[in-house]
Amino acid sequence: MKRNFREIRLHSDKPPQEFLCDLLHQGDKQVVLRYISSNVYTVGTITVEKGTVTIAHYWEDRNYILWIFKKPDASLIGYLFHIARDVEIGVDYVRYVDLELDIWFSPDGNPTVLDEDEVKDYYNRGIFDDRILSWVEEQKMEILKNFRTILGDVWTDQETR
Repeated sequence: MKRNFREIRLHSDKPPQEFLCDLLHQGDKQVVLRYISSNVYTVGTITVEKGTVTIAHYWEDRNYILWIFKKPDASLIGYLFHIARDVEIGVDYVRYVDLELDIWFSPDGNPTVLDEDEVKDYYNRGIFDDRILSWVEEQKMEILKNFRTILGDVWTDQETR
């Protein structure tokens, strides 16, 4: 089923970002995409090398997106959850609003909450209100509590490289 699929990430105060990915799976209200990094970048304190494979899971009925990072040799680097809303899956795209807060889990399951300073900045500038701030916090706590359960419920395929 591999074909090109676009990930469109919307932000509250930044231009949209668009990435071309491979579609691995499309189900009811869910898509799984593969992206191979063409550049080096960082996620928190983790350096993501060129050639890193990201398996990205999107659901229309969940308030987060899950990215699973693997080295080119398929060994696990870690997991990244993005708190998100308004996930929309189309024929050849997935679009969502990134609410800035991310949670990184190491391969052994240790979490690091990222970008809380950005969320506070958005609140202080009036981009996020009390309702959004509270909702983001609820989603964070839900992911931290249910990390292992969520991982047990994701689509997998032997060919994820």
